[in-house]
Amino acid sequence: MSGRELLRAVAAQVNATLFEWSLIRGLTRSGDAGIIFQTSDPYQLLRHLEGLSVYGLFLLKDFAKHLDDPKVARQFREVTAAFIASGIDPKSQIIFNQS
Repeated sequence: MSGRELLRAVAAQVNATLFEWSLIRGLTRSGDAGIIFQTSDPYQLLRHLEGLSVYGLFLLKDFAKHLDDPKVARQFREVTAAFIASGIDPKSQIIFNQS
């Protein structure tokens, strides 16, 4: 079973939406051809995620290399802090970065 298949199964089990991101396509709902506008840039993606209120799993393909950019790294920390402040328990929730 691939990582994507595993995440799809987990999303179905916990009734969450699976989102996938790539630098080329931007953010999409898994299985949906529609792209969420202005999310192909890593920084803009993170800004978008920070404002979401939907319960979801996020597969960020090849994202690790973008964390070398100080602006993206800072925004990643801000998004993580916002998720934790909204009630995500960092001891039981995982932010998975596929590289």
